[in-house]
Amino acid sequence: MTKKKLSNILPVISLLLVPCQSGADLLESIDKGLGTTADAISQYDRITGKRTPNMVSRQKQIEDGNAPIDKIINEADNKNIPYNEKLDPEAFKTVNEIFHRVHAVSHMRDEQWRVFLIPDQSFNAFVTGGTYIVVHIGLVIQLKGNPDEIAGVIGHEIAHVAANHITEQQAHLVLGMLSRSQSAKRESYKSAYTHDGEAEADKVGILYAALAGYDPFAASRVWARKFEQSGNERLYIHDHPVSSERAASTLRIAQQVKQYSMPGQQNPNFATLLDNNVLWQKQQVGSSSGGGSGTAAFLDTVLSTALRNKQAKVEEQRQLRHINLVKSINRLVGPYSAQALSENSIRISFRYQGTTFQFRRLVLALIAPNTEGQPLKMVNIFSNSRLRAGNYTADFAHEKLNTRLVKESDLHFYIDDAE
Repeated sequence: MTKKKLSNILPVISLLLVPCQSGADLLESIDKGLGTTADAISQYDRITGKRTPNMVSRQKQIEDGNAPIDKIINEADNKNIPYNEKLDPEAFKTVNEIFHRVHAVSHMRDEQWRVFLIPDQSFNAFVTGGTYIVVHIGLVIQLKGNPDEIAGVIGHEIAHVAANHITEQQAHLVLGMLSRSQSAKRESYKSAYTHDGEAEADKVGILYAALAGYDPFAASRVWARKFEQSGNERLYIHDHPVSSERAASTLRIAQQVKQYSMPGQQNPNFATLLDNNVLWQKQQVGSSSGGGSGTAAFLDTVLSTALRNKQAKVEEQRQLRHINLVKSINRLVGPYSAQALSENSIRISFRYQGTTFQFRRLVLALIAPNTEGQPLKMVNIFSNSRLRAGNYTADFAHEKLNTRLVKESDLHFYIDDAE
């Protein structure tokens, strides 16, 4: 079976059209109908064993996921665009070796996957639900080829497929539309739903890295650096946890799973630990045919969907409240002026015009053109202090900033985050 038809979602309706049955036969028919419904709109999660929304078979996921990547590869071949070992032999060897070690201890180890290293300079890697993992050369460069840090990223991407995040979200939104849910129409809700999947992928991915013999604390170091370099950009809804949140959450996960890490080698008990570990206990996968199991499967699906819906709404509201907080502080900051301290550093003087604000962390951001004329974001992080009405200064520096080429009108200063 490939994509499941929505016409099969509610077969129970057909029970209204059949002659009256005995009580036992009727209950059995209802149970089977509910089981068929559950199978049409959900699958057992390979990580937790719970029912989750999913209307697409694994075979169809692979076909649909691989098609766009195959197209990119064909175009690269036709245009002589280098990738994999032709792009960078050492980088590809490193990424490929790390991938195979992490993949070998994952839930997807029985599938034949491939790495696709592409000449994109941005910090990114992604999957499309098939059997490719696409890695940007920019990610390898920025992580300086660090195997432990690359392993955390690769584990995260494999986890997305293992948890069916792509098709799960699609199914959840379809069910939301069918039920006329207003939440499913909001972009903020969709982003919050994705946000929860990203957090789960961090958790599963770090466990994979640990089981493969990599340092589980590496992911936390990556996100701590990202926060120090670029802040959080908390003025907008996020479909990923912001860097400071990821640094903290991945640190907690690493502390929990470090007991499974055997540096440089695969944990021999990885298969058992994938099902039962300190992060989750996989529930026994049941059957949805007869004996009440169909009803149980249907209820499990409904409850699972409702829980994810509630979690996404909670995350959506949490982000919206924080956005309003940061926006309110920004309205109280200004005007500001700039003074060059050196060729690569600049001081911003600004006025805070509000009441006293006690904060654990305040992230100030400055966007200026870099030496190539592209936007460059710099941050200055204040910790454990307070803002009172008055004048303040914040210094920003970056090797790609040239103050001789920057006008004050080119600058954009604002509050990036506040806690």
